[in-house]
Formats: sequence, structure tokens, C-alpha cells
Amino acid sequence: MANKYTIGLDVGTSGSKAVLYDLDGNPRYSFYTDYSLIATSIGMAELDAIDVWGKIQALIRQLTDNVPSSDITAICVSSLGEALVPVTRDRKIIGNSILNIDTRGQEYIQVINREINSELFCQIAGDQLSNVYSITKLMWIKNHAPDVYQKAFKFLPWNGLVPFLLGGEDCVDYSQASRTLMFDQTNNTWSELILATAGIDASKLPAVYQTGAIVGTVNSQMSKSLGLSTRTKIVLGPHDQVANAVGCGISKRGQAMISMGSFFCVVPLFVPRPPADQICRHRINTEPYVLKDSYVSVIYNQGGLLFKWYRDTFDLFADQIMSRLDRYDLLEKEVPIEPSEILVLPSFSPIGSPHHIQKPNGVITGLSLTSRRGDILKGIFQGVVFYLFDRIRKLSELGVNTNYYYAVGGGSKSDVWVQIISDVFGAEVHRPDVIESATLGDSIIAWVASNEYSSYDEAIHKIVKIERKFIPNKKNLQIYGELFLKYLDLWNKTFPG
Repeated sequence: MANKYTIGLDVGTSGSKAVLYDLDGNPRYSFYTDYSLIATSIGMAELDAIDVWGKIQALIRQLTDNVPSSDITAICVSSLGEALVPVTRDRKIIGNSILNIDTRGQEYIQVINREINSELFCQIAGDQLSNVYSITKLMWIKNHAPDVYQKAFKFLPWNGLVPFLLGGEDCVDYSQASRTLMFDQTNNTWSELILATAGIDASKLPAVYQTGAIVGTVNSQMSKSLGLSTRTKIVLGPHDQVANAVGCGISKRGQAMISMGSFFCVVPLFVPRPPADQICRHRINTEPYVLKDSYVSVIYNQGGLLFKWYRDTFDLFADQIMSRLDRYDLLEKEVPIEPSEILVLPSFSPIGSPHHIQKPNGVITGLSLTSRRGDILKGIFQGVVFYLFDRIRKLSELGVNTNYYYAVGGGSKSDVWVQIISDVFGAEVHRPDVIESATLGDSIIAWVASNEYSSYDEAIHKIVKIERKFIPNKKNLQIYGELFLKYLDLWNKTFPG
């Protein structure tokens, strides 16, 4: 009997990862490639789309070199959000991918605000208007690079681009369509009102499907080039944070994922979607999930980047340490067990939903001559978690209650940081044995789409395994409750209104 495998492919901002999984969710082969941002002027942040696509193809070839092409049932792709790529009808890339941190297009926010009030916009798009999202970037392209706009057959996010280049339809799933702010979440279509206001042609956007739709099979050209079978299904994956949520086991109301990478994201699952006026008032976002009529909110800050800043700034002996010991481990050994009185606002770089703070204004307060590096690091750990907890509290006011969390991503290797989450949130935190969960989520989506599993519940129960459970420390829970109130006071004084 032939083996069966799926390829989970996650396209990120700084690199892509491809993993070959068997039917039980075991990774058989895994490969990673990185690439650099293009930033030739202030405010510019792009990916060389042709270069990235070339590296993605190399990743796939590395996988297919190890197994017969006939054994690969499907490929499913997740990707970073808010990054569109212009392509021609004959599947050629004709421009770079502008990233969410690119500041171009800011001026178009006012154009839209003049025509659509914020509550109506939230009702349609599921979030506040911000330059983080694709809509203003696409308006910028139309006005400042009209040749690219006119030549483009479609503008595709990476989770739709790769399937299209493999031979599938031009497509995007509901979750990634929502990251453009041009998608009507009530009707699951592109919003005529928003597109008309922005001056964007609907014909420039791809067809929209539920995550997990089969959008074709690999064409003969890509089959020969990549070692895939022409029978390999192309399955439409989601936004990377949705893929992470699937891969760590989110399938029921009351569950949430905490992704601890460069960006720290809390992604709670809820049904139904909160009313638009409450979305607007509480400044939350909503995004369709893989389960029908289910939604998640993506609450994030730059927690991992802040840790990196701390490491690079205060780790005075990094060069000597690297040859002998993982310096992340070494730094964490300096962190005190008890909560730190040092308060940190993790706003050292622009912040997206829900606050949409454009000007960095990070704060460290409570320092004294007795403060040590470990105390500051503990304060950073706490501040990142306080920020996320604040938004979870707001969601609970809307009836979105979370019973326990799953921690994934590189930061989840830190027992100290995960325990802080458990103590602050007052909830169990489960750490799966696969913490780089986006590609596993892609694989689960592919298996369900291929009818190898009857449901996400069945697939998750079979595939996702928990490595450790963290339980709240009652003493720390009380202390963190008091520190959190001080954190809120500091936040409100720093960012009034």
C-alpha cells in the first residue's frame, strides 16, 4: 500500500517553511529558506516576489526529492497577511509584494473615512481602517505605479499566489481576504461599497472561497519542474495565524491560541461574530476561521522582537556566549521567579489592532540601583502578556470567554514566559509537541479537504499532541492582578484616549 503525505507550506515575512507530513501528523521532512526585505527608502518594506517564489520552489523540490510524487496527496499554503502580489493571466509575477509595515498609502485613510463612517466600516470589514492592511497599499499602487496596476490580472496574497502559480485558480480564502479590509464578512464577498470608495476594480481581486477549498491540481509544467504529480490537489490555506490555530488544536468555542514568534498573537475562537457597534467600540478585529460561521480575533504585539531588542542591547557578552551556550537560555536563567515591579509598555514599534499606534513610545519604569538585567527582562515578559490580557478582557465583555490556551512559536520554548501567561490569564496553557504549528495546520486542512478525516475535530484529536500543561500559580495570580492595574494606569497616561 502506498504511503500518503501532504505538504504544509507557510510563507512568512522573513522566510518560508515546507514540511512533509504523514497521515498521523508526523513530520517526515522539513526545510526552511529565508530572504531579505527590500527597504531602499524610509517607510518602504517589500519582498522581491520573484526571488521568494524561486526559493519556495526550491523548498518543494527538496521535499519531493525524498518521496515518490504519487505519494503526495495535496499541498496547502498559509501565509503572512496584508501582502499582495501582482500577476498576469499567464501566471507571471510583475511586481514586488508590499508588506504591512510599509508606510506608503497612509494618506488614503482619510479618503475612505470621509465616505464611510467607522461603525459601518467595521460592520462590513470586521476591523478598524488602518494602513497596516492591503487596501491603502493597493490604492497607492493604482496612483503611483499605474502601469503595474493596469497590467495586473490579479493581486494575490501569498496563500493564493502559490496555488495560482502551481496551476490552480486565482483565489483567496475568507481569512486572508479579511486582511485586505475590502471583504464583506457578512456576505463573504468583496465589498462593493468599500471598493467603489477606494477606486479599486473588483476584477483585480481573486475569487473568494472558504479555507480548505480544493482549487485545482498541479499543472504539467509545475509537475515536471517540482516533482509533484498532476494528481496532487492544491488546497487553499489561510492566513498564517489561522493555520497556527488549527495546528495547535483550536476547534471549539472557549479555546484560544497564543503564538509567540516575532509577533505575539492571541487568537481566540468565537461564535457568533460580535455586533459591529461592539467591534468598533472595543476596537477589536474579526476574521473568519476554518470552521463554518466561526471567527477569530487576531490581537498582537511585537513581543519576540522586543525580546530580541533586549538581547541585542543588554547581552554584553553575546559573541563569547554563542560558541558555548544558547544565550536565550542563559538570559532566562537571570529572570527572578517572583513577579517584577518593573513595568514595561511593549510599544517599542508601531502597533496594529486594536490600538493602531503609529509612533513608537516604549516605556520601562520602576528601575532602581538594585535592578538587574533579569528584572528588566521579567518586566518585558510581563508587559507583553499584560498587553494581550487587556484585550482578552475586552473580548470577555462581549461574551467571548476563553477557558484555556495553546502556546506555540519559538517563544513558547520559554517555560518562564508561558508560566507568566498562565498566571496573568488565570487559565491553563497547553504547549503542543509541535510548536511551529502553521505547517501542521496546513496539513490538517489538506487532510480534511482530501476526506482522509471527516472533520477538523477528528483530525485534531488524532494529530495534535500536548507536550506540557501549565497551571496558574494562585499566589502569582493575585500579585499580577495588582501589577496589571498599575500597567493599565501607565498605559492610559502614556496613550490617553
